[in-house]
This record gives sequence, C-alpha cells and structure tokens, in this order.
Amino acid sequence: MASPELGPLERAGSCYLRAGDLASAARCYLDAGAYLRAANLYEQVGDYRGAVEALTAGEISMDAAWILADRLGDTTEARRRVPDPGRSPWAGTPLGSAEEAWRILAPEFDSRAHLGALPRPTRTDIENALVTLALTPDDPEITQRVDMSRRKARDLKEGGIDVQDFETAAAFRDVERRMQSMQQILSDMGSESRAQQQQSLLERLVLARCDVAERAPERQILPVLADARAALRWPESATDQRTEDWAVTVATAMPRFDHVALIFATSVQARRTGAVRRWQSWSERMFGTRLVLPTEPEPEPEQ
Repeated sequence: MASPELGPLERAGSCYLRAGDLASAARCYLDAGAYLRAANLYEQVGDYRGAVEALTAGEISMDAAWILADRLGDTTEARRRVPDPGRSPWAGTPLGSAEEAWRILAPEFDSRAHLGALPRPTRTDIENALVTLALTPDDPEITQRVDMSRRKARDLKEGGIDVQDFETAAAFRDVERRMQSMQQILSDMGSESRAQQQQSLLERLVLARCDVAERAPERQILPVLADARAALRWPESATDQRTEDWAVTVATAMPRFDHVALIFATSVQARRTGAVRRWQSWSERMFGTRLVLPTEPEPEPEQ
C-alpha cells in the first residue's frame, strides 16, 4: 500500500514500480521532482538521455556530466558542464602556491615582525594565504615549518629574552597566541577545503573519463587516479563513494587493471564499507572469476 504522505505522481510511480514498468515510474518521479530517483530508474532501463534530463532538472550537474562522458560518449557536452579547472572554488580569492602563502605568513610566526624589524602582511594577505594553505592542509613541509617556528619562539623566549623586557615578552606571547589562533583557523578551513577538494576531484574524474574517450596520453590521466586513491584514505564520512566508483571506471576504460587493483586495495585498507564486495563484483564482471580476498574487517569495538 502506497504511503499516504506521497503525492499522486509518486504514488503512481510506486504502482509502476510494483508492476515492473521502470520507464513509466521514472517519468512519474521526474514530474514529481524526485530527480535523483528518476535518474536512477532511467539508468536501469538504459535511457541515459532521460537520466541526464532528470539530473539537469535537479541541478545535479556533476552526475549528469559523468553520464554524458561515460555512458553517452558526449565529451564535448560533458566538458561544458564541468567548471573551468583553472578557476578556484574560492571565488574571488587570489590563490598562489603554498610556498608563496608561507612567505606571507612567515612574519606572523617571527617575533621580529612584532618589533618592527619585518614588514607585516595586510589582513587580506593573511586571509588569502590561510585559504591557500587550507587547500593543502596535509602538506608535511608546512606543518614542519609551523612546528619549528613555534619551538624557536619558545626557545628564544625561555633562553634569549630578558624577562624584564616586558614589551619583548609581550610580543612573544602575542606570537604564541597568533600561532594558536592561525592553526585553529587552518584546522577549521581545512574541513571546508576538504569538501572543496572532493568536489574538485569529482570534476577531474569527469574530465579524466573524457580524456580516456578521446585517447589522451596516460600521463595526463594517472595523476587523477593517484589523487583519488589519496582521497579514499580520508575518513569514509568525508569521501564521496563516487570517488571510488568513477576512478575504477576510468581505470577500467583505459584499460589499466593494475590501477583498478590499487584503487580497490586502498579502499579495503581504509576499511571502507563494502569495498571487498565491490572488488569481487568487479572481478566477476570483468573476468568471470571471484577474487579470494580477506573478509570485511570487523568494526573496531567501542571502548
């Protein structure tokens, strides 16, 4: 019995589903505004144009671009729907390299800036540099430099500063507070930037699928797969499942089955739910052989 909370079109769609008429159900869900469900049904019946139409109506642009590239081979239209990769997701923010960002931020970690020996960057410069570093939150060199600067400030404060020089001591305390504050900002912005990185990675995977269809050289595509593997090491809640699915599809289409194995192995090692099953299903579909893999790791017991 259909739920009384459903509208008439969704109830009709449910009836068509029970009758096995997926195409009619998809049309009902599309008209009802259930765009993703309609697109999934259109895909199941092989109507990929219908799926693109539903996703476009729902403004689910990246999935529409993926179907255009992967299922329809319409790389021109797929590329048109992907934002310019040269444009930062931080609209209006001039971003440079991490090295340039560090050059701007370095005075904030150096006490001499507070004593007038070094020029102080403007607030805008600092904010832009923070954004740049937040987009590379896992850069070990940046982390090391921050730690070294903190230790240097502490050592100087403890061993090389006249404790009677209150102005200098206050400057060092201010440096310490600023470092703590900036690291918190980096941490907060890093969470937001990870979502931006995830979106950017999906866009690059769409373009990589276009590259494969257009027979681009492998050296142009493999770095995207490497970045996808890196993303799969993030916590599962922070990583879109499409990252694995699309990366596997790109590697399969190349065909580079060694990279497919690397992608799945990364997911298994990261304990991503269902990774073993997906790897086995891929193997059966491609080779008719079921891989013998370790079972899904048991969740860690709560302490």
